[in-house]
Amino acid sequence: MTILTLAQVRDLVEKCIDLITVDAKGLAEAKERCAKFLTAQALMTNYMEVLEVEIGKHDAVTEAALSRAVSEADAKNVTEKKLLAQANPFYSGPKVKLTELKAQHNWLKTHMKIMENSHIMYRQYIRD
Repeated sequence: MTILTLAQVRDLVEKCIDLITVDAKGLAEAKERCAKFLTAQALMTNYMEVLEVEIGKHDAVTEAALSRAVSEADAKNVTEKKLLAQANPFYSGPKVKLTELKAQHNWLKTHMKIMENSHIMYRQYIRD
């Protein structure tokens, strides 16, 4: 299965959100929409796996950067060293990237749940 980029995932989510609305056309296309939501979930799951690997890598880099920044900080006690380390660009850069990746992860999880519920909703319409 294809692994999408973040831009492609966002585009996919946007298109699927447009399909959530229940109207006469949506009910007529219930089977197709049900399948689209399930396919979207599969594609998003693949991207989630890639994202989780990246989060793991950046988490390790961030911890190493913090350790290095703390050891290089010129302060008298541990608290001061940690404060100086957190202001160090060597640490703050990886920390910002890790925060962005975690935000993407949360966004993706939320929208995967929306796709799951939309799939279930249209599947129920098919049965009725």
